[in-house]
Order: sequence, then C-alpha cells, then structure tokens
Amino acid sequence: MPLLRGTRPLKQWCYVLFAAPELAICAAEAKVLGVPRRWWALATPAGELRGVTGATRRRLRIAPERVAICDEGETVTIEIEPRSPVEVASPEGRDYIWTRKRVGPARAEVAIAGECHTYEGYALVDESAGYHRRRTVWRWSAGIGDGTNGETLAWNLVAGIHDDERASERTVWIDGVAHETEPVQFGSDLRWVRSRSGCLLEFEPWAERREQLSLGFVRVDYRQPFGAFRGTLPGAIELVRGVGVMESHDARW
Repeated sequence: MPLLRGTRPLKQWCYVLFAAPELAICAAEAKVLGVPRRWWALATPAGELRGVTGATRRRLRIAPERVAICDEGETVTIEIEPRSPVEVASPEGRDYIWTRKRVGPARAEVAIAGECHTYEGYALVDESAGYHRRRTVWRWSAGIGDGTNGETLAWNLVAGIHDDERASERTVWIDGVAHETEPVQFGSDLRWVRSRSGCLLEFEPWAERREQLSLGFVRVDYRQPFGAFRGTLPGAIELVRGVGVMESHDARW
C-alpha cells in the first residue's frame, strides 16, 4: 500500500493482547506515513501497571506470532498461535481501510525484578491498515474468557470503525469459531458494552494506560483500561469471567 493516497497518509498497526486470569499484556507498533511508534503495558488485578511508550525496535519486537520485550531490566516474551481470522475491508469516503483479527492460545514468560513466571492464556492479534479519515473516533473492547459450559470465549467489539450493520469486524469466537455480532454501544465511562438486543457486558477496571499525543500533524487522545469482564456477550452468550481491555480512541492523523 502506498504511503499516500491523494492527501491521506497510510496508517498501519499491529496490536497484540495477551489475557490470562493473573494479568493482561498488550504490545503494539503503529505507523503513520511509515514512521513507527511502539508501546507495551502489563496490568494485574491488584492495580499494578507497567510499560513503556516510545520503545525502540531493539527493546520491543512485535509480530503476529511472537512478541519480545526487553526494557529496563523487564523481559516479556509471548508466543502465539493466531487462528480463526476475521478480515474486513471498509470504504472510507473514496478510500478504504482494512483489518484482520485473529485469536489463539498463547504463552507469556515474564521476568520482572528478578522473578520469572510463565502464564498460559489466549491472545488476540489486530493487524490494521488503510487511509482513515483525518479525524477517526472509535471505541473498542477485546478479551478472552470462559462460558457457562466451559467454552473458551473471545470477543472483538467496536463502534466507530469497521462497524457496518452486516459486514463488520464485530466478532465473538466460541471455542475458536467466529460469529459476527449485532451492533453495540459503549458506556461513556467505558464500564459496559450493550448490544442492540440488550445483551450487557460489564467491565471492572484494574489499571489504565492513557496517552495524549501531539506530534506534528498527529493528535491522539487515547484511553485503554485493562480489567475483568462478566455478563452477556452479543448473541446472548453468557460470560462467566473474562480479562481484556476497553478503549476510547480519538485520532487526528
């Protein structure tokens, strides 16, 4: 994809979310006009939040199958088996945007303050690119959890981007099988997601990554709390417990 299409610069990102009962980890690389920006964060139920914004490529390497972080004596490695892709291309005025979401089993090895731990969990991989509008605003939730009958559930819910009525990226995976969901709306406080038919997913935050960026022509107001979920996913799918993120993103780019 060319770096410019008319007057719109190319935006690209790869974002990985690892979720387990004990913690949630994200790592990402985003590019505007090919210029990269990288970050990672780790949150726990106790409210601990670690991470770095503006990590160099030497300290953070990210790919859909593997994340490697070595930053200020903190080491995190995530091995992922991304499966069950959901891929969407959406019109954006006279331009277009694209995304692919995948989920799969994952293992995280975390070494912090001389202590090493291994966690078994699941990961969601978000690869996106396109010529988004100058101002793009969206809300998003993703996570992994357990159903009432022991199913492994994963979700990717969004409003404001790739949210067409019938050709959206909104997805619930049940034991790895993807199902598109009905439209959703988000609470202004990022404490809930409700589907059109009334299914309510509730969120209890642990800790929040927040950034207000002003860099050249790019302006970003970004909130991403990590935490626990319970309730009902779209499609009347009961979630006993889950771990993941909520997000509010207002970008001028």
